[in-house]
Amino acid sequence: GINAEMGTNVTRRHMARKRKVGEALLVESSSSETISASNFSKGTADCVMQVRNRWHGREAQIDLLSSLFAENNSGVYGSVPPILVYGISSTGKTGVVKDLLQSLDCLYAFVDCIQCHSQRLLLNKLSKQLQPLLDPQQKGKGPPLKTDRLDHFARLLRSLAAKAPEDIRNRVIYLVFDSASRLQHVESAFIQGLLKLHEYSNLNVCCLFLTETVWPSFWTESALVSSSYPITVFFPPYSKAEMVMILERESSSDMNRVLYRRFLDLLFQTFEPVCRDLNEFRYLANLLFPKYIAPLQQGDATTASVTAMDVGILYKHISPYFRRVLQTLFHHDVGLEDLTESNLDLNSISTEAELIAGSVRGKLEFELPLSSKYLLLSSYLASYNPVQFDKQFFTKQGRKRVRKSSKSVHKSSRKHHISQRLLGPKSFGLDRMVAIYQTLMKIEEYDDDLTADVYSQITSLVNLGLLSRVSTDILDAPKLKCNVSFDFISILCRNIKFKLSEYLYDPGLGAI
Repeated sequence: GINAEMGTNVTRRHMARKRKVGEALLVESSSSETISASNFSKGTADCVMQVRNRWHGREAQIDLLSSLFAENNSGVYGSVPPILVYGISSTGKTGVVKDLLQSLDCLYAFVDCIQCHSQRLLLNKLSKQLQPLLDPQQKGKGPPLKTDRLDHFARLLRSLAAKAPEDIRNRVIYLVFDSASRLQHVESAFIQGLLKLHEYSNLNVCCLFLTETVWPSFWTESALVSSSYPITVFFPPYSKAEMVMILERESSSDMNRVLYRRFLDLLFQTFEPVCRDLNEFRYLANLLFPKYIAPLQQGDATTASVTAMDVGILYKHISPYFRRVLQTLFHHDVGLEDLTESNLDLNSISTEAELIAGSVRGKLEFELPLSSKYLLLSSYLASYNPVQFDKQFFTKQGRKRVRKSSKSVHKSSRKHHISQRLLGPKSFGLDRMVAIYQTLMKIEEYDDDLTADVYSQITSLVNLGLLSRVSTDILDAPKLKCNVSFDFISILCRNIKFKLSEYLYDPGLGAI
């Protein structure tokens, strides 16, 4: 027990020393106004300066990251420590890191841990990006390399390293994990294995984690490896002045700068007590500024009066819109078409149906993963499309013949058939729904990785009541039925930008 306590104290002291080193590097970087020419060549320094100019308020973090990248490229094999970039959302972490890696021509692979939610998806995504980097002669001609275990991934990197040119083999390869806090749900041995990939693969591999939480939240303190404690780079929240400057730089060149600055001041006075998110302010500015200048276009105010700071008319005009948008902050349920004088009175919406109709335009009442949305869409098409029309809608040959045969088929169908939407959904086999789903994913050109864990997502849709199980006689091929309405599936299709009319059959109307 005494030895364990002493080991824990040593680990804590080592972690505190690493934190102080990182903070010292950040303070040193923030105090310098120019980039040291001793760390970079002239071309590299110019690239870093261009990145600094593109990301206002992140000069200190860019200097620190670029110095780390330069030090790694000149370091010894196996001496590249991991890097942790952390801070709250909308602070520019992902954008700055990707821009800097691309500008400095670094070798890197990028994965989003939200989309790649399992170990197999994550490793396959990394393998797909690293294969053309380490084996440039193939140029993506060979079959994609897939793996589902970390030891297989390490052997894959070792085999690619043996084929890679010497100049590429000596460079640092960055594995960037966005939303890396999702990795805390996997076993700690997986993260430890990632940190030791340079030992297993004979490559200079550096893991770069982008997260909103600090490093100790990934593991318990007893599981931390002191030798692998990363260099931390903190991205603080943007101040009001920095956010105003960023929004002004992103505005169009033909915009009245004085008028737009006055609008931003008013916007921040109204929403800053409840919101400090740059992306949300960007959304609100794009949404509300056309309404703010509407009196100028209608002739209710003059340019001279606005230039003279007489903004009473504009403030009186925009105040109801501010109150309306404040009710749905962060939801993005309100669009320009919803901001009309008829629905600005918040007390005029009385019933729940009117509230949903007034606030939900092309938005789902609850969010689903992208693959689950396509599974639900596939189930709807399987419920309302006759089986004999699957070949017509979901094959290339059938799509080519549909224009020639649709007139005769629909003409004969009008006399003898009723719309399936009036009759209700029909049951379908699980294999048919999965086949439609895979076809839609190929048509929409989504990655094959999204087809993983299909059956577990079908179970989730059944538990949510969106699908119902009709028969349980055959365990391998159960019968299902879709329970969602046409209005719901129409909103879902608008949400994923899918043309439902090209794949839904109605005997009375043809293709809807």
